[in-house]
Amino acid sequence: MKHSYVRGALAVIALGLMPVMVHAPVVAGTSQTTSKSSAQAGPVAFFTGTTISKGTIKEALSAKKTTRAVSNGSLRADGALMIKQTVEIGDDPVRNRTWLLRESSNGKITGTISDATSPVTGTIRGNAMTLSYKLEGGLKVNQVLTIAADGRTCSNEMKIRKFGFVVARLSETITRQ
Repeated sequence: MKHSYVRGALAVIALGLMPVMVHAPVVAGTSQTTSKSSAQAGPVAFFTGTTISKGTIKEALSAKKTTRAVSNGSLRADGALMIKQTVEIGDDPVRNRTWLLRESSNGKITGTISDATSPVTGTIRGNAMTLSYKLEGGLKVNQVLTIAADGRTCSNEMKIRKFGFVVARLSETITRQ
């Protein structure tokens, strides 16, 4: 798996910051980032501010690599969640990427990622968000982010497929700072 598109895909995967967006009303003059209510407020509140993810990625025919990402999320005036991430995968060069996600009233997610070749689509069900998008080289990403009841952590489980076969898996924990 030495192709550049696989390395790029792995960098995308390790971003464990995949924003899970659950409708969280904003009231002027209040903050959405209180840790006590993060689980109830949903993913927008969870990913607003700084989060750090740590985990592992396993590529087909390769050894596991550790992953780490630092993400800074903010809610824009137009209601979109913008997340800027710095991603580290094993000894690979550090990568930066930007997410821009919007939630519709029916629990659907749409958006972009700076290194994806397709739009991001997804759904929110309870405390879990599922996201899908494509990467260079025909790689298809599916990830599920689940916010824990404590409102401080989120699990990120991701699978990357090529020709329908899983070629990489990421498992990490995201923690609010």
